[in-house]
Amino acid sequence: MKRQLLLLLFICLIIFTGCANKKYDEAIENGKHALEEAQYEDAVRYFEKAMDIKADDEEASDLLTQTELMIAGLQAFAKGKLDEAKNDFDDVIATKHGYSILKDDAKKQINAIQTLEDKYKEINKQHKDAQNLKEKTQYEDALSLIEEGLQEDFSHAYIHPLKEDLETLKEEVKKEKEKAEAKAKQEAERKKAEEEKNLAEQKKQAEKEQQLIDQLVGYWVTTDEAAACHITTKYMSCAVAYSDVIFEETIVSTEENNEANAITITFDNGYAPTLQITNDGLLHFDTDTYKQVSKEKANSIYDGYYELP
Repeated sequence: MKRQLLLLLFICLIIFTGCANKKYDEAIENGKHALEEAQYEDAVRYFEKAMDIKADDEEASDLLTQTELMIAGLQAFAKGKLDEAKNDFDDVIATKHGYSILKDDAKKQINAIQTLEDKYKEINKQHKDAQNLKEKTQYEDALSLIEEGLQEDFSHAYIHPLKEDLETLKEEVKKEKEKAEAKAKQEAERKKAEEEKNLAEQKKQAEKEQQLIDQLVGYWVTTDEAAACHITTKYMSCAVAYSDVIFEETIVSTEENNEANAITITFDNGYAPTLQITNDGLLHFDTDTYKQVSKEKANSIYDGYYELP
């Protein structure tokens, strides 16, 4: 009787153990399937169920730890904590009895981290380059580079702050550009006004000089009628009566003198006398004083001996 009871208990134990093993295997398989579908929270529940059945089972324990590390890594990655995430993914890969598919997923996440870090460096460099362009007052180039950077996807927490940095820099560049343009416009208007003023003064000077030239052009004879001159815009010809003192010089330039109604004439030989017409209409040249007359009157002092051109 006793032997029969022990046999019955042994049979029940076998049946119970077999059922437990079956549930354990189902839990492990369901957990792995959940991992394949990236349903990590579900996988945790299955592996915890397996642990309930076999508390000291190394495979279930490692799979549970591996899955929890994967979840922690994904959470850290989503928050932009890349170093923390990379450590978790490295531990996922290093899990002794871990699932190979989960290890492959962890490797993909590490690659994603590297890609994100490279993108961060690229955008950060664009920010620095744009900052340098701003300092060089190359505002259009800076804005173009910033706009290029703002085309990136900033949805991830790790690079999202860079978007605010670029937008802040963009506003700074725009303000400096507007300020520089306003200053340049003001300077251009000042220069234009100065140029217009100078042109007006030059025009006034030229008109005044032309008036003096117009007054000089003609025939002149000294008040004692000892000499006469013919002044044109191109030459000046003079002769002294009853002598061989005659000259004709080409005029190369004229310049108004600071003295009232005076003009300096430069001849091709370098001689540059100053001629002045006073209010009484008389012309003062060297030490002589001339009065304006007709061609006939000027030539009359030579009694036919010479004639001014």
